[in-house]
Amino acid sequence: MNKRRRREIYPSQVIRSKSFGDLPEDVMSIIFRKLGIIEVLLRTQYVCSSWLKLAKKPHVYHSVVIQHKSYDYHYHFEKFVKKAVDRSCGQLLQFSCDRPICISKGLLLYLSSQSFSSLKYLRLGSQTYVSNAVLTEAVKKLPLLEELDVWINRHHPKKLIRELGCSCPQLNYLRLNYHDEIEYTCDCKEFAITKDERESTCDCYAFAIAKELPQLLHLRLTGWVLTVNGLQAIVDGCTHLKFLDCRKCVYLGLDVDLLKICASRIANIWLPESRIIEDL
Repeated sequence: MNKRRRREIYPSQVIRSKSFGDLPEDVMSIIFRKLGIIEVLLRTQYVCSSWLKLAKKPHVYHSVVIQHKSYDYHYHFEKFVKKAVDRSCGQLLQFSCDRPICISKGLLLYLSSQSFSSLKYLRLGSQTYVSNAVLTEAVKKLPLLEELDVWINRHHPKKLIRELGCSCPQLNYLRLNYHDEIEYTCDCKEFAITKDERESTCDCYAFAIAKELPQLLHLRLTGWVLTVNGLQAIVDGCTHLKFLDCRKCVYLGLDVDLLKICASRIANIWLPESRIIEDL
C-alpha cells in the first residue's frame, strides 16, 4: 500500500489559503507578531502588495523576538536582524534572541547604535553567546535600557556592571545568568577562563552591583559565586529591590539574621535551595 507523502506547510501558506489579505492593518500587525519577524521577512511579506507595504512599517518592528525554533537561517542571521533593525527606523523597543548562535561584535554594536534612543529591553537566551567585552561596549549606547537579561561567563563582568551603572540610569531589571557550558561550547576566545579565575571571583561582582546599580528593583544572579558577604552587600546597596533570585549560587549559606533582614526589605527572595520567601 502506497503511503501518502507528507507535505510541509509554512505559516504564510496557511494565511494565503484563508485569504486574509483584506483584514484591517491592526489585526494583520498582531498576526505578524505571532508569526515572528523571521517568518515575515522570509515569506509573509511577499504574499501580497498590502502585506509588503505593512511589513515595511516601523511599528511592526517595535519588538524583535527570534525564537529557538525559527527556521534554519544561520548563515543569514545577521542579514535578517539588520533588516529588522533598519525597518524599525530607530523605534525598536525590545530585542530578544534564543537562537544557538554567537552574536558578533559588529551585529550587537549595529543594533545598539541604531536603537540608542529607543531600546528598553535586551534579552539574549542561554544558547545565544556574546562576549562580556562586546556587551559592555554595546550598553554604552543604550541610555534608555530598563531591562537586561543575558547568559554570560565570569570573564571581566565587573566592567559590564560598571558600564551599566554609568550608561544606563533607567536600568531596573538585571538578570545575569551563568553556567559552565558557555565557557566550553562556544568557539569565541573571549569565553576562555581558568579554574583559578572562577574560584577567585567570589563576591566581587556582588559588591560591584551594590555600588554601581543601587536603583535595581529586580535582580537575578542564577549560578554565580556568592557568599553571605556578597548577599549582605546587595541588600545594603540595592535598597529598592523587590525581587532577588540567587538560586544555584555557589557557597551561599543561610544566615538567620541576614535572612530576617532580607525578608523585611525584599518582597520576594529565591534561595539556593529553591525555597522562596514571599511577603514576610
